[in-house]
Amino acid sequence: PVGGTSPAPALPFDALQLAQQSGEEVVIRHGTDGFRQEWRGKIGQLKPAMGFINIIDPDFHLHLKDGSVSAWRPVPASSSSELTYAALDADGNPTGLTISGSAAAFAPSTGA
Repeated sequence: PVGGTSPAPALPFDALQLAQQSGEEVVIRHGTDGFRQEWRGKIGQLKPAMGFINIIDPDFHLHLKDGSVSAWRPVPASSSSELTYAALDADGNPTGLTISGSAAAFAPSTGA
């Protein structure tokens, strides 16, 4: 991957789950023509419910429909210490959703 040594998260929600489990701060962005939203912080909880994966924290809510992300693709980051992954839809097209953070934010848990 560009900007670090961590492999791309394998499953559709792995990037969010790895970031949540790490306790590291991340940046979640979503942008399309005429719209942009950005949030920075630690993901407190991931809650699957009613066909969505939900992040519901006091300062941020994200409701990501099951099946809307098929994979996460590494993208060039602004620094060598930051990793950025773009969410891809079922056809492999970018959805406009990205998550960025340090390599530690996406490192698999050792199960300690």
